[in-house]
Amino acid sequence: MHNFRNRHTLSLSLTALLVAITAVCAQITIPIFVPITLQVFGVFLAGYLLGAKWGAFSMIIYLMIGFLGLPVFANARGGISIVFSPTFGYLIAFPFAALAIGFISRMKFGEAKKIIISIALGIITIYIFGVIWLLIWSRYIAHKPMTLFAAISVGVFPFVIIDAIKGIAAYYITKAVPKNIYERLK
Repeated sequence: MHNFRNRHTLSLSLTALLVAITAVCAQITIPIFVPITLQVFGVFLAGYLLGAKWGAFSMIIYLMIGFLGLPVFANARGGISIVFSPTFGYLIAFPFAALAIGFISRMKFGEAKKIIISIALGIITIYIFGVIWLLIWSRYIAHKPMTLFAAISVGVFPFVIIDAIKGIAAYYITKAVPKNIYERLK
């Protein structure tokens, strides 16, 4: 019983930490041709450090506190009005991406394969949700329908390489964390 309680306390503590890290990462903007935040870095960290279940749970908590009005989304935004934003689809994907990243990261195969598959699956998950919502948003909210290619051109192409770099960085930062901390979350 004592071991279970310690593991549960550790899981909840790390979950809260990853929610906070993702909220801080959302406020860090890289001003290139399109403003880029580090939110996806937080999603990768959640999946790698917490695993599938707790990583997804941390991103659900992140979304819930944002929907309740805390300014945890990019540009210190919060509230349910984010649903009417063109980026809402990407946000909704975060728990699913953390789930996929966490699942792959705990599989038993080579490190290179694990990195490539987890990053690809995490990014693809985020982009699928993001592009689908961008198409819905452009048609029904902005009343300026986009083609699929236009949505991918605006919502995927500018970010792919940078998001892959975020995934690689998160993976290697996780490797620097003592294994006995996050291995107990299995």
